[in-house]
Amino acid sequence: METVTATELHDRTAELTEQAMRDPEQPIVIEKHGKPAVVLVDARYFEGLIETLDLLGDPEAMEQIREGLAAVKAGQLIDHADIMKEAGLGPSTNLNSVVRTRKQGVAKNRQRHRQTKNRRKGK
Repeated sequence: METVTATELHDRTAELTEQAMRDPEQPIVIEKHGKPAVVLVDARYFEGLIETLDLLGDPEAMEQIREGLAAVKAGQLIDHADIMKEAGLGPSTNLNSVVRTRKQGVAKNRQRHRQTKNRRKGK
């Protein structure tokens, strides 16, 4: 973990920010008067840390995690490929056709909405 003074941060803000973003697992400690004052860390990495802390502090979430880990250990999982096959989305399914079908549905909904709106306006 790199440590810099507040003065160095002031002089090298852009460089240190890029460094923190490039290597998010290596936060940069900023010292003021010779003591750690703040930490410069990538925002997305920080958000992940906060989410992790929230989960660790949530007894219900932790219980679900423990249950999930026990299920893994006991071999009580359903294979992803089996679920996809059961849903009719096997390896031969073209995901582009799924997306295209979804877009067509959205387009039809928009068209219906415009028609309803026009009817209300008396067009």
